Amino acid sequence: GSRSAVVTISWSLAIRFEVTVGAVETAPALPEAAAASAMNGLLAWVREQTKGYANVNIGTTRAAWSRSFSDGRVFCALLHAYDKRMLDYMKMDGNSDEARLSTAFLLLQKRFKVPALLDTDTVVSGNADLRSIVMYTATVRIAIIAAAAERKK
Repeated sequence: GSRSAVVTISWSLAIRFEVTVGAVETAPALPEAAAASAMNGLLAWVREQTKGYANVNIGTTRAAWSRSFSDGRVFCALLHAYDKRMLDYMKMDGNSDEARLSTAFLLLQKRFKVPALLDTDTVVSGNADLRSIVMYTATVRIAIIAAAAERKK
């Protein structure tokens, strides 16, 4: 009942004000279309930032969110793409999924003040909620874009 309505409203607000940040805004007629458009835009940004990184394969479907992000390589590649000194991507690529995610989450929290919204074990197991992964990734994008803008000053 009301919990479902709250989740739906929260998700709609998040899509509108968080996930679309840094993306070209479009105005699909249906909320589901807006969410899909925002999520696709976010995946496109991640795909562009991580292009050329070993073992990072961002799919184009809804399933890409759990498959592509569960081993931690995406988050490590995003960090490395922003600042090559932040971590040694090739060394991290040889680590376990848990180690990669833990390291990335810790660096994102310390360097970019991205709150620890995801649990390493839940993400690795593929049981993380799609909305949680999307929101975390959107928060990472916002933080990286802001840090890059600040660095240019």
